[in-house]
Amino acid sequence: IDVVRAYEYDVHERILVHEGGARGSDTTVSASATQGSEDQPQYKETPKIDDDNKTVAPSVSLVKEKPAGSFRRGPYFIDKIELLDENEQPSRRFRFWSKMILRVYYHLEGPPPEHDTPGVAFGFRRESDFVLATGMNTNNPHSDEEMKTYQDAEYRQVKFSKGLIEARIDPLQLCPGTYLLSVGLLANRSGEASFYEYRHLGIKLIVERSGFAEPSVYYPMVTWRHESAEGGKPL
Repeated sequence: IDVVRAYEYDVHERILVHEGGARGSDTTVSASATQGSEDQPQYKETPKIDDDNKTVAPSVSLVKEKPAGSFRRGPYFIDKIELLDENEQPSRRFRFWSKMILRVYYHLEGPPPEHDTPGVAFGFRRESDFVLATGMNTNNPHSDEEMKTYQDAEYRQVKFSKGLIEARIDPLQLCPGTYLLSVGLLANRSGEASFYEYRHLGIKLIVERSGFAEPSVYYPMVTWRHESAEGGKPL
């Protein structure tokens, strides 16, 4: 655990150094912490400048750089990652209880695995204390009932030479704060932990408050009811 934590902080430090020097110019991520073939597509993040001349969250585009902390073995590879808001516009800022859309575009190199389809996994770590706030994936069943119909899910039945996998979070229950997002492509097989491609803590995003700033990691889906108990009278 200590080794993993040290690695995560090392990657995080490189991300912050990378972002700190990004104001007013294109940002690039060092390839020193990456694995994989040098002739694979690589990536860069391009920041935008708002009306107050402040650097805001960048979009991800396909260029000749790699993100820190990536692993690639194929045969499926990530082409592009999109984060979209409730208006389906690219964003790295989201309002609590709004909508977040995550899209991972991929391509296949060589023959596809015979019995597996590609899936995706996401992990959100809170920047302030590195708590794994939430994670989600397509490969594991998340209830006893889902185990009975695991193969029936449409997103587990298809595979393409080029495709995209989309996750819609509605409402977004992550409470206000800054989060680091990890993204991985992997086989849709229960318990699978070997990634085709994995990007560790490569995307920073911000969740802003909407109403009262909840202090917990997330706010649950809850239905409230209030009525009189036996013998109670309206006041």
